[in-house]
Amino acid sequence: MFFFVEFDDGDKILLPYSKDLNSAVQFEEFVYLEPQLFPLRFNAADAPKRVTAMKREPIRDIALHDVFYLDLRYWGYAWFDALDLPNAYSTTYVVPCEYVAWHTRRS
Repeated sequence: MFFFVEFDDGDKILLPYSKDLNSAVQFEEFVYLEPQLFPLRFNAADAPKRVTAMKREPIRDIALHDVFYLDLRYWGYAWFDALDLPNAYSTTYVVPCEYVAWHTRRS
């Protein structure tokens, strides 16, 4: 996993996830702003337990026909990179989606 990081001096670089990056206050703030990075809020031993607990919670604050915007990176970085979009690492490209049905799994 890589992150596009901008430093105080203006330098911008892609950095791999690391303990050093994880220890930065700015990184922690970023992780809390991006729901898809939820597992990175926890250490490796706790993350699977937290994700499992979250999946058991009922869905709240979302209704059928609500619209949300899905990051194009969801379909994979190889596909996303092949699009050759301008400023691909500093711009979030999204597609509008709509909740049209609920799919539930029975345990």
